[in-house]
Amino acid sequence: MELGDWSTSRLLTTASRLWEHELNQNLSQLGITHANLSTLRVLQTHGPLTQNKIAAALHLRAQTVSRILDKLEGQDLIKRVRGHPDRRALTVHLTTKGLDTLTSALNLERLPQTVPTEHSFVPSRGPSGSFIKAYEADLRAALIRVITEVDSTWKGDDTGLPPVSPNADQQ
Repeated sequence: MELGDWSTSRLLTTASRLWEHELNQNLSQLGITHANLSTLRVLQTHGPLTQNKIAAALHLRAQTVSRILDKLEGQDLIKRVRGHPDRRALTVHLTTKGLDTLTSALNLERLPQTVPTEHSFVPSRGPSGSFIKAYEADLRAALIRVITEVDSTWKGDDTGLPPVSPNADQQ
């Protein structure tokens, strides 16, 4: 089946998986994954949060976030702090090492650049003429529209966090 015959959802998920795979390869030198990076970004943006609020911000299940947090805590990138007076409540904090890793990761995240061809994606990490530079504005605008529409239909978001911001990752 030709790419032109694929559904929009299949194209979007395939592009996302390919991009995330490339990004994870670059982030591996820091010992983190894209999921780890997203979690660190949420903590940088919103400050200390509970696991449930992190899960809501990432649109992930709390159990999934728990595994991510376990890995990040094992690397001293975050710390879990018991609440006062409710000692059962845990708040997740970004550590200095976590902030340093996030800063390094944000620089690496810009590296994967993919040039579309008629039937495949060809990696091209050169600083000029990349897919991202050539199509970034249009691609970002389209993705922001999709995310905003889907996010507006998200039910049960009682986290108190602001909705997904189109400019949240342009820090």
